[in-house]
Amino acid sequence: MPEPDLHPKRPGAFRGAALPVTLAAISVAAMGWLGWGFFETQREDVATTRAFLTHIAANEHAEAVRLMSPALAAQVNSAQLHRIFGDIEPWDHIGFSSRSTQTNGSERSTQLYGRGSSVSGCESELTIRLHNGLIDRFDVTPLCSRAGTDA
Repeated sequence: MPEPDLHPKRPGAFRGAALPVTLAAISVAAMGWLGWGFFETQREDVATTRAFLTHIAANEHAEAVRLMSPALAAQVNSAQLHRIFGDIEPWDHIGFSSRSTQTNGSERSTQLYGRGSSVSGCESELTIRLHNGLIDRFDVTPLCSRAGTDA
């Protein structure tokens, strides 16, 4: 006499549960990847902005122009950057309290708002817009002149 099967198999039970679990895992991974990519581009934009402002304070205007969008670089060259900023003090701290990024297809626009403080304690309001990772517009008010110079 054959022995009875004490653990009968239910065909499709695992398969029925595996599909929703797999789809949920893929969805979570995709959302994580998109979220990471979004915040990574913001971090890159902040790094570009800090480099731009640091180059300007160091009178490295040609390097700063390389971080500008082609449209802005066509309007503002290295000599004009020097006329705009003069001899500003080096930055002690650059921070951004507000960041906003918008995407439209392959186009990305980031707006950064914050403050920069110089080594003497002078503070400037910073408003920077980047287009696809390059400086597209900037406003630094007031300019903190080095001692003995006019910015």
